[in-house]
Amino acid sequence: MPAVNWRRFASRRGLDAEAASYLAEVTKMESVILQHGWDGEWFLRAYDDFGAKIGSKECEEGKIFIESNGFCVLAGIGLKDGKAAKAMESTHKHLATQHGIVVQQPAYSRYYLNLGEISSYPPGYKENAGIFCHVNPG
Repeated sequence: MPAVNWRRFASRRGLDAEAASYLAEVTKMESVILQHGWDGEWFLRAYDDFGAKIGSKECEEGKIFIESNGFCVLAGIGLKDGKAAKAMESTHKHLATQHGIVVQQPAYSRYYLNLGEISSYPPGYKENAGIFCHVNPG
């Protein structure tokens, strides 16, 4: 995890208290993400202001997002228990197309007040299930 690198940096500089603090925060964050951010096959995108899940199998539209899964895996979350591999399998299954990986699926078909801008675009355009270069491997 990136914060583990900060811990190593702090340790090398003799900042042992800071190093221990970084490691404790990493451990806490990983625990919270696994408890509240794992949806069974992938990582959730977020919760809205009303506590509803975004990017969940429970959602009719916008069930899975690339960023939350990619960033959790890059951070090393779920590597030990297979959740990271499962998230990447789900990403491939639901988001990969012949033209690249889409940002999320299924696209929003109407405007959702709790989601705002993302649902204002037509399906397949921009953040509403479009393909972006920054989420695709080279």
